[in-house]
Amino acid sequence: MFCPKCGSEVGANDAFCRNCGAPLAPAEQKKNWSDRIDDALDGFFSSGDRRPPEYPAPAKPVKQEEKPSGWWGALGFFAPTVGLVLYLVWNEEFPKRAKKIGKCAIAGFVVSLVVTLALCLLTALIPLML
Repeated sequence: MFCPKCGSEVGANDAFCRNCGAPLAPAEQKKNWSDRIDDALDGFFSSGDRRPPEYPAPAKPVKQEEKPSGWWGALGFFAPTVGLVLYLVWNEEFPKRAKKIGKCAIAGFVVSLVVTLALCLLTALIPLML
């Protein structure tokens, strides 16, 4: 370490230069572990692209191959409310699967409505026939 005023060599722990008496900047104090972590991560989380060199940016997630399954259609048909919820959730991520389950859910609603109306008519007409 050298004196900033006269350039003579000074000790690391000296507060003043032994040659000219100029005050020396205090040596950096030892930091505790939390201060060192704060210094290391300073600005790390504020800008999205800064990463330490040993941690490269993660690769973009690979989209799963979409294979519409008959089971999702069956679920949508027999539980139309669940099918419509899954349609809304999967509409952007799995469009083919969402379309299939949405169609089956609508078909399930229509079939249950027709069956319910038919049963209501039968229960109303049976007493009149007797």
